Amino acid sequence: MKRIALLHTVKPVHEVLPSKLQEHIKELEIINVIDDFLIKSIVSNGGITSKELKILYRLISSLESYEPDYIVSTCSSLSDAMDRLMPFFEIPLLKIDTPMLQKALALGENITILATAPTTIGPTINQLTQLRKVSNLSVNLSSICVPEAGKHLFGGDIPGFINMMIMEAKKVKQKDVIVLAQASMAPAKQSLEETFGIPVLESPTEFIGHLKSVLGGE
Repeated sequence: MKRIALLHTVKPVHEVLPSKLQEHIKELEIINVIDDFLIKSIVSNGGITSKELKILYRLISSLESYEPDYIVSTCSSLSDAMDRLMPFFEIPLLKIDTPMLQKALALGENITILATAPTTIGPTINQLTQLRKVSNLSVNLSSICVPEAGKHLFGGDIPGFINMMIMEAKKVKQKDVIVLAQASMAPAKQSLEETFGIPVLESPTEFIGHLKSVLGGE
């Protein structure tokens, strides 16, 4: 049986992703750790500082002791930090948003990034830029961050959250694909697709498909 460790920073992802993974991938053992103070600290500081990097290192080290096959960050704000820490661990470190961003590059040149957390925008753009260089693709990136929509999302007002995302996305005229930068934003996918008639990507679904493929090949 394969074993993965999931590192969460928000409760909505922690409450939904593990069950979705086990629904699609049989014989999978999941270790869950949630540190919601970590993301609060990152947001408060405007990004990852040495303090958060040390905390993340300790969290990954503790998960490593359980001997998982993979350790997965489910928080896009941690993506740059995960890249920095990868050389220090033998167990592969995965980022939930990488498969989504790879797919976005394949779907169109004009990519619109939607987020509710300002600390997610930078790491998402950095990843897309790195992936673009590897694939030698041309891409036009636009990003919109709506912290107020996050208040609706985490307050349980999903319709309010979705409406704000739609209003903000309308401001971008040229878009081939929309990327929902945070895993917690997945509930907006269907409404955005129906409104704009273009692909809207959310990281949980794309990551589950990728992990299923990876584990199936082992």
